[in-house]
Formats: sequence, structure tokens, C-alpha cells
Amino acid sequence: MCHSPRRLACRYEPGIQRTYEDLAGHYGTTVLPARPLRPRDKAKVEVGVQVVERWILARLRNETFFSLEALNERIAELLLDLNERKMRVYGASRRELFERLDQPALKALPAEPFVYAEWKTARLNIDYHAEIDHHYYSAPYPLVHEQVEARMTATTMELFHKGERVASHVRSYLRGRPARRAVARAFDTSGCVPCPVVRADRRRSRRSGECRTRTTRGWCSRRSD
Repeated sequence: MCHSPRRLACRYEPGIQRTYEDLAGHYGTTVLPARPLRPRDKAKVEVGVQVVERWILARLRNETFFSLEALNERIAELLLDLNERKMRVYGASRRELFERLDQPALKALPAEPFVYAEWKTARLNIDYHAEIDHHYYSAPYPLVHEQVEARMTATTMELFHKGERVASHVRSYLRGRPARRAVARAFDTSGCVPCPVVRADRRRSRRSGECRTRTTRGWCSRRSD
């Protein structure tokens, strides 16, 4: 049960922030977001904070520390004492309950570390490129004007359309110098169905050619007269 992992505040179905959802999936756990302004949805969390304030923070209020290391050592001592204290309702300490119930159910950590990534929504332009962080990254041309989701890690830029990855690029950090990074399959090479940019270029070329032809013919007729 988490305090504020919401992507958008919703009274009935709060959504989970996408990066936090990836983290939960990587470690094989479940996130239950609480509703906004509903402290009873996370009563266990609120009570835990209250217990720490009473048994740790309150006992430190009259003590003086001259370094962060000394403060951390004192907090560790009080935390150990809190976990060893027997609770009247359960008849056991927090450490005993953890070793009896939680520890046997724990799983091993994943072999690969979690890769932090941020998500952003973008829309492909007529040149089938999406502008993300002052750079242009391409996707397959049939997705022109479609909305895609960009997954940004420290080294890669991935584009997803309706949950399917459609492009992957090396991420660049050269701000102020937009670089167009395209993949080969983003271009139309069949010769049968040109992409929108190619069709627009062909139309402009035909119009330009017709204008030049008429101009040349008019100039030649005036010279002959």
C-alpha cells in the first residue's frame, strides 16, 4: 500500500505511475495505490508512522548530535529496540512475526538490476518522427500522426504503439542540436506505397516542373517575336 504512486488522481480507480509500475513488475510485487484524501485506505502505513514518531523521534527530542553518523547510529539502536518490543495484541515482537510469516515467503532478487526509465507521450509528425527531449526519433511510416509512448532510459529511446515496441534508438543528450535518428524499416523501400513525405515531395516536384516549363516556353516565344 503506497502513499502517492498515482499517475492521475482518481476517486475510484487511481492509476499507478508508469515507472513505479515497471519497478513493481521487475521485482514481482503488487502496488495498491490509495485514494486521494482517504487516510483510512492506508491505515497500516499511518499507524506505522505514528509508532516511529512515538518510539524513535520522541526519544531523540532531548538528545544532541554533532554528526550525521552519530544520529544514524542512535536511530539504529532505537529501531532495534522497537522491533524487539513485544506487542500486546499479537503476543510477539515485530521481528518474531517477520521471521515467522514474511521471511519464508520472500523471493530471491532478480538476476538483472532494475533499469530506471521515464515515460512520455508523443505524436508522430508527417515525417514519421517524434520530437522527444529536443531530438527527433523515427518510427515506421504507417504510424504517421499516431500517438506513441516513449520509454527513455539512460542509453536508449524506445517507442511503443498500443503496447508494442515499434522502434528503438540510441539516446542522445546534445541539447540545442536536434538530430534525426531513423531506423531503416521506417522508410518505404517497396516502391509501391510511398510514405507521406515522399508523396508530398513528388507533388511539389511536379508543380515546380510544370511552372518551369511554362516559364521557359513563354521566354522562348518572346525571343522569337
